Amino acid sequence: MVTVVVLVALFACFAGAAAVARSVRLTDYASFRAKGSFFQVFMTLLGTLVGGFMFFGLSAIGYEAGLAGVAVGIGYALGLLLLAMLAGRLKKICENDHIDTIDDLIYWKFGPVAQGFSSVINMVVFLAILGAQFIAIKAFLQVFTTISSDLVLYTAVVVVIGYTTLSGFRGVLLTDLWQVLVISISAVTIFSVAASHTPQSALETLEASHFCGTGYGVGFLVGAALLFPFSLLCRSDLWQRIACARDAMVARRAFLWAAPVLLVFYIMLTMLGVFGAASLGTDVRPELSGLQNFLRILNDMGISSAVSTVLLAILALGVFAALLSTADSYLNIVAISLSKVFRRSLWKRFEDEGEQAERTAVEKQLLSTTRSICLALGVAAFGVAIAIPNIVDLIVGAISVLFVLLPSVVAALRDPWKRGSQFASVTSMVLGLATYIVLSTMMPNNKAAFVPATAMAAFAYWIVSLLTRRIESQETPARCDTRQEINDFIPED
Repeated sequence: MVTVVVLVALFACFAGAAAVARSVRLTDYASFRAKGSFFQVFMTLLGTLVGGFMFFGLSAIGYEAGLAGVAVGIGYALGLLLLAMLAGRLKKICENDHIDTIDDLIYWKFGPVAQGFSSVINMVVFLAILGAQFIAIKAFLQVFTTISSDLVLYTAVVVVIGYTTLSGFRGVLLTDLWQVLVISISAVTIFSVAASHTPQSALETLEASHFCGTGYGVGFLVGAALLFPFSLLCRSDLWQRIACARDAMVARRAFLWAAPVLLVFYIMLTMLGVFGAASLGTDVRPELSGLQNFLRILNDMGISSAVSTVLLAILALGVFAALLSTADSYLNIVAISLSKVFRRSLWKRFEDEGEQAERTAVEKQLLSTTRSICLALGVAAFGVAIAIPNIVDLIVGAISVLFVLLPSVVAALRDPWKRGSQFASVTSMVLGLATYIVLSTMMPNNKAAFVPATAMAAFAYWIVSLLTRRIESQETPARCDTRQEINDFIPED
């Protein structure tokens, strides 16, 4: 029955996306710009942040390192509160400059070369997260389905790539609404059953580091609490949600409400891994520990086979919904970002012309290009999942690489109307990424390599900006008023 439920869910997603694909416009494909209600923005926020890679990834962190996963949740909740505080400023930037992703901001502030580096970094990050998503899908299928997991996996991958390619962000919004509802029911049910059937004596067998959050070391704990909130500024999927919101107040309310709800989800998912470690021991795949522990408990409860089958089908649908809710979002983000790099002149023509009553030739060409990129990236992400099958390594690595964008993003937000140093931004990204790659291969605890990498990126940006500012002041005593030029360029409302 579980296999049938999964296949029906896949068919429903694809059919819904195909239905809207013919009428989807480019702005809807990119971010559903300024059309999203509070409920839509709130649900799609949870959909992208409580996706399958976190459903399985946090369970894996809880299994390996205990409450270190809660530190991740606290960092993310603080980040959402930070974005809520900045919602008015960010929404104004999105509207005035037609910004859909973080790469658009980098282009506006630093120029095309910096945007190119930012797009490559985001591509690496989101391919890793997509790879983690596909690993999670395979793990799910191995636990829940009765026919060949590879067959259903390939079907799932084809459907996710297909409906995202066809409908873009409009399809993401459409599927996130029901996905988050089902995820909520499943997560609460699995957590409640696991918590009530894990004895205190089993929890006492775990190491002390499981309960003080230091399973990955103090560096990871401190970095998660202090740096993770700011990392959300660099997430294109969250900028996309701000651009989607009808106005700044809608965005602010959605982020404020999402923060505590997200923290509750992350605590529950982390504890599933902790309960799994206490009950199953060390001979289990970390990402499967929570679900396998739940299945063991369900089997020990001795309920009728009919009730058990129905319950499993409902829970399986929730877990599978979590898997789909993030895969489609990230695939759409990377496709939009790369499309704006490769077809920059066409995008500029489209923005200058504005959206017409009917699709223009430029809009049709951009839709075709973006869909082709989306399709290619989906196939590449599946290749990443096959090459790097460790879901925790992919998640931590993806989040860590994202930090090298932080100095450039913070600088852009300090004064978005003033042109920054492109050389400083590029140098910061390159040195930060190089530092992370070197340290992640040398440090005994490579999970904390993002801390010195972020420090290097910030230091490089500061030093190069200082030096280039001095050179410019010597060569050009009377600089033009860039702020006024840009304000003159932006049309009146």
